[in-house]
Order: sequence, then C-alpha cells, then structure tokens
Amino acid sequence: MSEIDNNKTLTHALKYYDMGWCVLPAKKGEKHPIIPWKDYQYKRPTREQIIEWFKNEDYNIFFVTGKISGICVVDVDITEGGSFTDEAEEIIKKLPLTLLSITGRKGHHYFFKYPTDKELGNFIGKIPGIDFRGEGGGVILPPSIHQNSNEYFFDITEDIELCNLLELIYDFPYELFKDCFELIGNRVTSIETNYQLATEGRRNATLMSHAGTIFRQFSDRPELARLLVLGLNQKICNPPLPEEEIEKTILASITKYHPFNPNKKDDWSNPMLADELLKIENDEKESWLVKGIIRKGTTTVISGDPGSNKTWINMATAIAVASGESLFNYFDTEQSPVWIIDKENNKREIRNRLKLLGLEPNLPIYISSTKDFVFDNKNKNKILDFAINKGIKLIIYDSLRRIHKGDENSSSDISELFELLTSLHIEDISNIITHHHNKNTFAGGGSKIRGSTDILASVDYHITVTKRPNKEIIVEQTKNRYGEELKPFKLKVLTDTSSYFKLQYEGETDLRNSKREEVKKDIIELLKSNLESVSRKTILDSIRETLSCSDDLIDEVLKEMVSENTVIKEKNWSSKSGERVFYRLT
Repeated sequence: MSEIDNNKTLTHALKYYDMGWCVLPAKKGEKHPIIPWKDYQYKRPTREQIIEWFKNEDYNIFFVTGKISGICVVDVDITEGGSFTDEAEEIIKKLPLTLLSITGRKGHHYFFKYPTDKELGNFIGKIPGIDFRGEGGGVILPPSIHQNSNEYFFDITEDIELCNLLELIYDFPYELFKDCFELIGNRVTSIETNYQLATEGRRNATLMSHAGTIFRQFSDRPELARLLVLGLNQKICNPPLPEEEIEKTILASITKYHPFNPNKKDDWSNPMLADELLKIENDEKESWLVKGIIRKGTTTVISGDPGSNKTWINMATAIAVASGESLFNYFDTEQSPVWIIDKENNKREIRNRLKLLGLEPNLPIYISSTKDFVFDNKNKNKILDFAINKGIKLIIYDSLRRIHKGDENSSSDISELFELLTSLHIEDISNIITHHHNKNTFAGGGSKIRGSTDILASVDYHITVTKRPNKEIIVEQTKNRYGEELKPFKLKVLTDTSSYFKLQYEGETDLRNSKREEVKKDIIELLKSNLESVSRKTILDSIRETLSCSDDLIDEVLKEMVSENTVIKEKNWSSKSGERVFYRLT
C-alpha cells in the first residue's frame, strides 16, 4: 500500500483536487489556511503541491469557494441550544436536495454549482444562523477535525465516490439571497430543478412520491426531511398545498415509522411521561400481507436445514400474495406484486419450481437471478425505486449469506444489513429472507439460526422449517415482534415430482410430543435392524443424523420405553471405556 493510501487526509485532498476543487492545508481544529491564499482564489495548486502539503496527516482540508472551484456554499449554523434558528429553518425548507456535509458542531454545509456568468460575494449573519461562501470564501471539508474533536462528514445515504458527488449538485436558488449580496450579470428569472411541477389534481401524489425519496435519504433525521418536503411544496406545487394538509396526509403517512409527532424533534434529554405516551391516539391498523405470518412493512427470516423446502415455501408465498389467494389453502393474503431476488438457484430451476407450483399467467411476480447482486446502500435505492414503481409490497431474498458481503457472524455487519432492509418498511414493503441452521445443533427456536445473534434480534418474525418423513413439513414461528407466536403447524407435500407440487395446511401440531414420537419410532427401527444390543452412543448418533433434537430428549424417550417394557436396558463393563449402556427390544 502506498504512502498516499495510508494517509486518509491526503487521499481525500487528492480526490477533491481531481474533482476540480481548490483545496489548501489548515491546522487541525482550525478553519483558515496555514499559507497565504489570496493567489489561490484565482489559480489552483498543482498535484505535487497537494501531496507535499498534506503528507502531514494532522492538517484539515480548507476548500476555496467561488469560480476557482465552481462551487458556492450555504453555511447553516446551529444555536448554542443545538437547534436551527427560525430563519434558518425557513431557508432549509426552500433548499433543493443537494450535496450536504455536517460540520463538527453539527451545522450544515450545502454545496451548489457556482454560476459561470455571475459573481457571488460572501455574507455573514445577514440572515440569523445563515452564512454564504462565494468568491473569496471557503469552508472546511470532510474528514477534517473540528476543535471539539468531532469529524466533518458528508451526510449522504448512498455510498458514492467523491469524484461522483458533482452529479448531486443542483442549480443555486438565487432568489433566496437576493437581498444579501449583489448578482453581477443578468438576474435569474427562473430556476431549473430536478422536480416536475405539479398542478391541482396531481399535487398530493407528486409530493408524496418525492417525500418518500427525501425521507429515505434523511431517514435518521426526520425533522430535516420534514422541512425539505414543506420547502419542496412551495417550489413544485402550483398553487402550493396548505401546510396543515401536508402534515395531516403526506407527512403523517410517511413518518409513521418515525417519532409519533413529526412536528417535535426527538430529544433523548427531554423524555416523555408514560401518561403522555398513552394519550397519543394510535390509528395504525393491523395490516397483513399473509394473515398471522407476514405483516406489512416487516422483515422475516425463514431458516432451516438444507433440503427443508424453504425455497418451495417462499415461491408458494409469492404466488399466493401475487394472486391474492390463500397461502397453503389456509392463510388469507392481500394481493400485491412480488419480487424474488434469488442468488441460490438459476432461472431454469426457478422456472421449473414455479411451473410445478401451478403458476398462472399474468401474475405480477418479478424474478432476479443474478450472482452480482449485493444489498448495499446503492442497490437499496434501486430496489426502492423499482418496488415503488411496480407497487411491490413483498420482496423475497434467497439467501441471507449471498445478498451481502459482510460476515454473518459479525454483529456490526449484520446490523448494517438489517438497517438497510428495515429502511424499506417506510413504503410498507416486507422482506422475507431464507437462512440456514447451525450444523450439529440441537437447540430449539431462534437458537438454531446460523451466525450472529443480531440476526434474530433484528427481525420482526422468525420461522423455522423442518422436513419430516412421509412428506411432512413442520413450520414453527419462534419470534413475533407484534404479538404471540403462532402455534406450530404441519404442511403436507402433495406431489408426483413431475407435474405438480403443492403444500397443504394440515393443522396445528404438538411439537414436543410429535418429536418424542418420531424419536421413539426411530429407536425401534434401529433396534429391529440389529441382532445384538445397541449402545447408547450409537443410538444418540443415529437419531441425531435424522432428527434435530437434544441428547436429553433421546434419553427421556429411552427411559420411558424401558418403563413401558418396550426395550431392555443393559450394562456392560469395559476396562478401557468404563461402564457402557446398551439397549435391545424386549
């Protein structure tokens, strides 16, 4: 690895340089260049100068605004109390979405293209809480360090390389600051934006669509997102919608996965009394895609051993939801388009399974079978855009280990993945993810899940699937975040393997008694097949090969069979191994 790659500050400084920006060194914790910089308002340093200056990693990065970099910056500061001024909030409402960095004091730097035919000066304090950096101005860039030791960073949800950040920069809204500095050249009479104007009849739908995008980009800062939506209303709606109507309809819908009151900032240091919480009207209705199994806007993991029919269950679920028919001829569904993202099976295998399951023509099921898909920030937004466009409310992923690059045993990697998955919930999109069980584990419930315990902690529902003899499948819901778990139930596989495959609900089952009966049956079969007595160890090993159960349960069943006089317990002493226990049929 080169010296440049090892130097974080130098690496960023060179990226900014390659973007055409003029950057200079500043002392860590300070906001001014360490060198005379008047000349650099008109010429950029060379690449060699950048390397020489920033080979000392203790420097901050000072960014010269104006024509030299093609950028101007709106600097929104915060008060001592940690909030925006009222005037600043009004400005934020009117700013379009653009490149945004967070300062060490948690203020905002909004970056805009500098007009080529005009000269914009600087102002400080003419609007309370707002400064402007144009010709002859500058700001500190990430990853510089503030004097309070906090790091500057770009507040961007997509993992975009800095060289591509210019794609996010929109035209500067001149009219917001027309009273604060002179525009040299022709006054701008209109502003180009990336948003289509909406007239009466289309305002609510258009603003709702944009509001979803804004809240996704600023999912961790709903108050800022709210201000941006209100500002966008003023810019694109003709005439603008009343703010009260936006709050009651669009924002109330969008923010249901955010704090109860979208008008109030969520401040941990100002907690709410329990009585106040109880007084809040809960108008959220129970809404299911599959009654009792998949609630709208949730994430479910279905886990099982290899060959336990997880994929068949997923595809049957997709067909049921896409058609609005009952799942397994038992669980009611609400019709919705479905998207299957399958990295385990090729298109031929997926096609064959769907045909055997009786897929009808024209059902809205979308299939992605590709090896290069990874669920990351960039692809999350692509998923959202396609799902919203097609009205998809259920996405099925096969399997967890293949849709991310992280380590499934890493708590941080798993948490990051499930945060991305959960971000889809704001659009009432549900996720189903298949996963595998630990090998050679006989624990029950969620303990079977392979990998980090954060997998179980992150999901809303967890379902285990166990294949049994006689073409039976046991389905057990081991976690239900919103209520009591379903009782385990049994599915019957109806198939001739060549023309159809059907999963039929066969009713609830007593899982423990059912397991005991299977253990008992397997013990009898094992003892029947052996002329001589069989050791306890051989019995344990044999049963565990076919059934997921503990040694304690097998010993309980053996003890019960001895008391019933179904089997005889024998002891045989061996000087090498100590006492060994054997069993034979009576």
